[in-house]
Amino acid sequence: MIWTTTDYDNAWYMILPADAIWKPPLINSNSAKEFSIFNPDDLSLYVLYDGRVKWLPAQNLKFTCDIDITYFPFDTQVCSMQIIAWGVSSSDISFNSPLSTVHTSSFSTNSEWELSKTSVNVSNTITPTVTYTFHFKRRPMFLLMTLIIPVIFLALLNIGVFLLPTESGERFGFSVTLLLAVVVFLTIAQGLLPASAVPRLSAICVTLMIDLVMSGLIVGSIIVSSRFYYRSDDEPIPNWMKKIVTYQLCFREKNQVHDLGNEEKVDHCIAYNGDTKKITWQDVSKTFDTISLIFYIVAFIAGNLMFIIDVAQGME
Repeated sequence: MIWTTTDYDNAWYMILPADAIWKPPLINSNSAKEFSIFNPDDLSLYVLYDGRVKWLPAQNLKFTCDIDITYFPFDTQVCSMQIIAWGVSSSDISFNSPLSTVHTSSFSTNSEWELSKTSVNVSNTITPTVTYTFHFKRRPMFLLMTLIIPVIFLALLNIGVFLLPTESGERFGFSVTLLLAVVVFLTIAQGLLPASAVPRLSAICVTLMIDLVMSGLIVGSIIVSSRFYYRSDDEPIPNWMKKIVTYQLCFREKNQVHDLGNEEKVDHCIAYNGDTKKITWQDVSKTFDTISLIFYIVAFIAGNLMFIIDVAQGME
């Protein structure tokens, strides 16, 4: 239908009811609901003087999206919505888009997600298809302050249990309390994430599992250290334990040089090597605490560095 505007009082369009003109059967092919053709009956069509028809169907669409939680909460989700002409081949109808991005002037901002990028891709190979791609970037500040930083703080507190004196009797209760706190945060993280390990398990879940295992090992280490500390001095200390304790005590004593007034320096390591000072089970317990403290600090740094490097590579 084409006409000359000057012949009809400069009328450049006319309005017709929705059922007066054939419309392509469009559907959302990856819909999360039942398939339905875009066909609002009460929507009019604008027929332009040059034969073009303007049809603006309004539809509330819910579509599926594959979620990748690998770098949660610093993740970016890519979701695509496909619109196809159902039952029509590309020889009968073809799509084209004057824009390469989605028109987002009516988009409402979200407190959790930021729409970082959009794109439009048209395919007219077999079935005419238009694919709208949305890149959603999570806003991580809330989860950073309420999940990640508290977990790091708890892990540091857990390691600090070895600085408490064994005589205080609070070490075991303190370490068990922190273990339960890590379990609570692990439960919170699992509640925030979908039950999926595709393409891989979330980095924050791996980090929390490492902290959980480390907290359990710390509780076990506290138990072992307490058993050493309260052993009777009548029980013999194995020679290999004596060597380790002697080395640790010598290393500490070498860093404590005493001035006797005439610049004479005494190496107290000689006293331990010569058995002048007897090594007790309390010394074994303190040496075990020192070794455990160093080991768990290294494990904490290594685990968190792995998480930071993994997330940084995923954000590139």
